[in-house]
Amino acid sequence: MEILHIATVALGCVSLSLSLSLFLYFRRSSQPIGRAVAFMLLGETIGAAATVIFALTADGLYNVLNDSGSTALRWVIFTSAILTSVHLAYQTRLVELDSMAKDAENADD
Repeated sequence: MEILHIATVALGCVSLSLSLSLFLYFRRSSQPIGRAVAFMLLGETIGAAATVIFALTADGLYNVLNDSGSTALRWVIFTSAILTSVHLAYQTRLVELDSMAKDAENADD
């Protein structure tokens, strides 16, 4: 079973690295929607990091995380998911409204 925990941590590290590298790429965007995607990827990075920590400390190799600590990690994961989802939805809506305003402006011409 230890090999499964090691594989889980390794997969989590790959996920964490991908999310972080894509966050760094999108945060340089000049468009608000690109930065919103970056923020979403930051939330994904936080979730992946918390999951790797959880895999190392609560469920796997070290088993040192108590109930309060694992609950706190879950709160971090859920809160970052909520905040980044709402932010992305808001930024997407702004893009839609801007597009609708431009369409209406072009129709008046």
